[in-house]
Amino acid sequence: MDNTTRYVAKQIEERDIRFLRLWFSDLCGNLKSFAVVASDIEDAFEEGIGFDGSSVQGVGATKNGPDLLVVPDANTFQVLPWRPQDNAVARMFCNIVTPDGAPSPGDSRYVLRTVMDKARSMGFVPVVGTEVEYFYFANAQTPEPLDNGNYFDIT
Repeated sequence: MDNTTRYVAKQIEERDIRFLRLWFSDLCGNLKSFAVVASDIEDAFEEGIGFDGSSVQGVGATKNGPDLLVVPDANTFQVLPWRPQDNAVARMFCNIVTPDGAPSPGDSRYVLRTVMDKARSMGFVPVVGTEVEYFYFANAQTPEPLDNGNYFDIT
């Protein structure tokens, strides 16, 4: 176990974390998730946690092919702030791998790393960031936008 995974294990114990949300996205960028109990984290780091990859758009498994594994990235460990302090919940983003440990060609994190490496090899300095989109609603019960504006509209 490296220092980062030891840190995660220590945080799980010290912060009374009971569940870990394992996050990954499909190739369309939709966030996917499932939970494991905190006691499963060592196995998740070492072996991954299996899931039916054919259920997730674009990750590379077929209905007749092998299932896939998610392997948490300890560097992305974060306690979820909207959960209670006791019996807390944390999350980690995951890499998707095949049963033999190879990166899944449908893993968006793998695709991004591959493109970044290729760009660097060509002499480019890639800069990547997220773009958070948001909408203003009249109230929480009825999600109707307050306006009909779009990008670059004249207001």
